[in-house]
Amino acid sequence: MILDIEGIVLKKVNYRDDDLILTIFTKDRGNLAVMARGARRNKSKYLSCSQLLVRGQFQLYRGKKYYSINGCDLLDSHYKIREDLIGYSYAMLCAELLSKLLLEEDEHHRIYDMFDKYLRTLIELDDDLLKKILTLSFTVKLISILGYRINHQEYDSKLTPCFFSIAQGSLANERKDMTYDSIGEEIAAFLMKITYIRFEEIAKIYYNKEMVEKITIILLDYIYYHTEISELKSMAFIKEIENMLY
Repeated sequence: MILDIEGIVLKKVNYRDDDLILTIFTKDRGNLAVMARGARRNKSKYLSCSQLLVRGQFQLYRGKKYYSINGCDLLDSHYKIREDLIGYSYAMLCAELLSKLLLEEDEHHRIYDMFDKYLRTLIELDDDLLKKILTLSFTVKLISILGYRINHQEYDSKLTPCFFSIAQGSLANERKDMTYDSIGEEIAAFLMKITYIRFEEIAKIYYNKEMVEKITIILLDYIYYHTEISELKSMAFIKEIENMLY
């Protein structure tokens, strides 16, 4: 039986001489481990569909251990992202989060559509810092959908001071216990903004580099604390690229 399904390639691992094992985030069945036989050959018919971040319509059949590609129609190569080193590094961070946080064959239509929209928006942005803000916005929306939503019921943007507890996952106007750290009114407002802003409105957001870096640290620490993720390899790549460019 052939499974005809839309998906985005999140990860690829070399297997044997010419094969690849792909992690494909599909629209209807979540993450699937898929064998792309011969995909590393220059003339392989699966070469274009096996590239990272490619969106395609995949025809798959189920083997003993993996699905295998029987055919693929390319829907969007996202080649502009792969040609943009900084944009590509941010996109791969989101891909790594999806590959690690989503269970195999666990349907997530909303997250799939959000990731597709993230990639389309990323292509349109010229400013590298805005690309990072878009990525932070995707990240905080993703963890919210998956049940790690930051509690802000005890936070009033009109009041100061502002505190955040990574352990409690809570934003508040008072230090409720020793896990709460002062983050400042500007950082708290920025966190709330990227949580709810629409991707197409990212270019209108007020920001500065210091705010972006502080929120990056907060969200990474939050993810490491509340999920089973202890390391994101793509972050090392991002730091390397940012140090090289800036």
